Amino acid sequence: MDVISGIAIGSATLILLVAGVVVVGFVTLFRRRGGALGGRRGRLGLTGSTSGSFAAITRRAGALLVRLDNALRESDDELGFAIAQFGADAARPYATALAEARAKVAEAFRLRQALDDSVADSEREQRDWTLQIIALCEQADAVLAQQNEEYTLLRTREVNAASTLDDVRRRVAALSTRITSANAMLETLSKGYDASTFAMVAANPAQAETLVATASQSADAAAPGISQAGVSAVSSTLQDALQAVHRADQLLDAVDRTARDLAAATAAASALREKTKADLV
Repeated sequence: MDVISGIAIGSATLILLVAGVVVVGFVTLFRRRGGALGGRRGRLGLTGSTSGSFAAITRRAGALLVRLDNALRESDDELGFAIAQFGADAARPYATALAEARAKVAEAFRLRQALDDSVADSEREQRDWTLQIIALCEQADAVLAQQNEEYTLLRTREVNAASTLDDVRRRVAALSTRITSANAMLETLSKGYDASTFAMVAANPAQAETLVATASQSADAAAPGISQAGVSAVSSTLQDALQAVHRADQLLDAVDRTARDLAAATAAASALREKTKADLV
């Protein structure tokens, strides 16, 4: 990790720790004063079906606040694991998402505290603020869920790095054969068609060859970093290799498709010519 990355991650971690202390304080306050809002609702005359509906969203808001507080604690640990495994640069999106989620939860706790303070709130304010708390918690949960999904996928790629490397090398070998065939096919097309008819794919084999070389180099670079224990921080290198071989396949597919289309067009023209002759006779 370089000095700038270290300072950035250190600063982000300090901010998250301070925000965490604030959120924990709000959680304690919320749990301690959980019955206060119910008493005030009674004074404001929330009865019957309205009281039941409001009680339901209040319970949901409280449950979400407690659950998100726990989720933020777990995400703090996950951020540390991500930094240790993938490095500060790769973990920076996770740190950014965590800070965003923590800010939303902190705002939700601020609203919760406003509901619990000594100032009487109208029924409309209570309902609106409680719905805002729910919305903020759901937004924070979605942010964390997206990042957790991305890092789960990243970890899966790391665990499967060895098999991915084998797949890249197998495809590189197959592509080398395909490039030879594509060059031969273009040579054949040049004898039967004007160059302009297949000009769009004329350079594809050469481009594919460059991509295959790139993929092979990436695979070689990733190989030493693959651990037998299944923890290998090489997924980005292998993903670059996979993208290169995929693009090379697409380029060669275009050559094959062009050859088939020209053959089909030639056959159709020949059939039309013969039919026209027959009609004339």
